Amino acid sequence: MIGVILWSSPTKEKAVIWCDDHGALAYLQGQENLAFPGHWPEAGELVELEIESANDLRHARCVSLVSGNKRSEL
Repeated sequence: MIGVILWSSPTKEKAVIWCDDHGALAYLQGQENLAFPGHWPEAGELVELEIESANDLRHARCVSLVSGNKRSEL
């Protein structure tokens, strides 16, 4: 699935992602859920991700950046 980072906090390692399936927002927490740990995604970046639903929330897993598609003005 493809998504856009709507909000991000590198210090807390949390982010909120809008997904292209127009479902509920997905929540990213922790470097362990990044495909390539090291760079925390920023607001406006386009990402590819997998979704895991638990307790009525969608959690982002295996998140990776889609290069060349940053839109910080979003």
